[in-house]
Amino acid sequence: MKDRKKVLAAVTAGVHAYIESQEKEPAPFALRGRREAFPPNLWGMDGRQEIMQGKRMWQMRWFKK
Repeated sequence: MKDRKKVLAAVTAGVHAYIESQEKEPAPFALRGRREAFPPNLWGMDGRQEIMQGKRMWQMRWFKK
């Protein structure tokens, strides 16, 4: 039981130290001078690219009727 308490205390201290270090450092995307306040949505960009690639393949007749 003592070992479990020690492990829990170590994990809690590590998480707390990580959160404090993240609060002190400015976000890297804020330093770039961009107008956008949030980083780009990678999932949305990937979905749009997939749709555009499918349309291009359709136009090139990659898909047979």
